[in-house]
Amino acid sequence: MARTPDRIDGRHLAVIGLNHKVADVSLREQIAVAPEMRERFMNRVVECPHVAGGIVLSTCNRTELYLSTTEWMDREQLQALLVQDRCSGVELDDQCFYVYRKGDVPRHLFRVSAGLDSMILGEHQILAQVKQAYADALNARQTDAVLNRLLTSAIESGKHVRQRTRISMGAVSVAYAAAELARQIYGEMGDVSALVIGSGKTGRLTARHLYEAGVRRWWVCSRSSERAGELARELGGHVLPWTALQQPLEIDVHLIVSATAASETILRPEHFKHLAGRHARRNGMPLTCVDLAMPRDIDEAVGRLPGTYLYNVDNLQDVIQDNLALRQQETHCARLITDEDVAAFEAWRRERRVSRTIAQLTSKFEDVRQREMAEHLNDFSPGDREQAERFSKRLLNAVLHAAIGNLKRTAREREDDQLPESVRDIFAKLDEPTDAPEPAQKS
Repeated sequence: MARTPDRIDGRHLAVIGLNHKVADVSLREQIAVAPEMRERFMNRVVECPHVAGGIVLSTCNRTELYLSTTEWMDREQLQALLVQDRCSGVELDDQCFYVYRKGDVPRHLFRVSAGLDSMILGEHQILAQVKQAYADALNARQTDAVLNRLLTSAIESGKHVRQRTRISMGAVSVAYAAAELARQIYGEMGDVSALVIGSGKTGRLTARHLYEAGVRRWWVCSRSSERAGELARELGGHVLPWTALQQPLEIDVHLIVSATAASETILRPEHFKHLAGRHARRNGMPLTCVDLAMPRDIDEAVGRLPGTYLYNVDNLQDVIQDNLALRQQETHCARLITDEDVAAFEAWRRERRVSRTIAQLTSKFEDVRQREMAEHLNDFSPGDREQAERFSKRLLNAVLHAAIGNLKRTAREREDDQLPESVRDIFAKLDEPTDAPEPAQKS
């Protein structure tokens, strides 16, 4: 079957990849390219014949290889570049990989950058990951002009979507929801002191979100004193020994976040003997407890203590679901924005397709002008030669301006891969001297 060319001024554009929608986590782990391996991986890619440039985007949920090539590469060749030797002896299912070409490449990448293709709709992290992938490839000189334009346009498109829609607004993880909840309760977070219990992934992530929100006075409590110390140093806070939970809490804090893997309740009403009701010492602010553990760390009776609020995972899930619904409503507008940006990239791509032809025609026309001027130079008096030279240049510029403008417009508006070749064929013999016309026969 005949292939439709997808060249961009001699380039083919393609992407092969897999993500959380088509491949399970075990395969994604095998195909993933760790940051320390990225340069070596890409060096092997760009050393391949016909590869003019490449960029690899590898996250926990996707690994994608974007390529600009001088020759068309089939699916098997593309897959071999992505997989390399990381799955030797394993039979791979083609259905676990997707391939996009031509205009589908920017459409896919722009939606990825906008967070429309993410497991968590509208997430911020993917745009930073696209930026980093591009920066790594650019620093290693593994890109070409086409990929440079593609990636910079994709990054700008991701920004446009987030600036013009609410696709990234609202907390959609329990860690971020906990920080957002605290911000709603306390407003300005600079005066808030916090205790985080548990130094696992959820506890650390929640602490970082709260730190970014402005909390600067910290206590960290964990069964692992080493990990507690690491997190306390990161936050600029203090370590509360795990044994301190065997008696009423002596520290005075506004916010407690608990996210341990304990099988039993670790905080009961008696732990708050000195904390509950201390509104005056907390400048009238309530004591807020956020229980992110399952099973729960904090006895529900704590929520009935004076001046104390208690929230658990279910409370936060309600907020998360509302925010996800809000983001879902923004997907239509977000896609319209990415489609606009794809159209702009495609217009550039098509115009670029005739850029070499334009340069060649301009050079040919100038050669003809100079040849004709030299041939007829003696037809002018010495005083008229300079004026004739200026006139010939102005005439040529006027003709070329209109012709080039029409050619660029036609290229932008039409997906015609034969256009450059057709134009070159029309003027193929332009630089050949024309025979002098035969003199008219007398009757």
